[in-house]
Amino acid sequence: MKKLLVSITLALALITAMLAQTSPTGSPGQLNEKVDKLFAQWDKPDSPGCALGVIKDGKLIYKRGYGSANLDYNTPLTSESVFYIASTSKQFTAASILLLVRRGAISLDDDIRK
Repeated sequence: MKKLLVSITLALALITAMLAQTSPTGSPGQLNEKVDKLFAQWDKPDSPGCALGVIKDGKLIYKRGYGSANLDYNTPLTSESVFYIASTSKQFTAASILLLVRRGAISLDDDIRK
């Protein structure tokens, strides 16, 4: 499982680098082809999957699911799949707050409603 997570993280880093170099006039087909190639090894019914959305300049430019959402029932993962992440989001909330503190937008001593 750890190997899978590391592989997915590396793939996402490659996508980010690729998008940074992509011309705004580049064709969507080229982007789709490159991203699909990166995720090809996980895009199988017997592989845990990944749902991916790419946002550039505030617009969703790519969305797709790869692999399976449920290996026991062979449920494919799509860009519309729902993930029940429960308490997992708390760490991202904390990180986002600390980024705002670092930027000076808020203080840790501010009222919670701010």
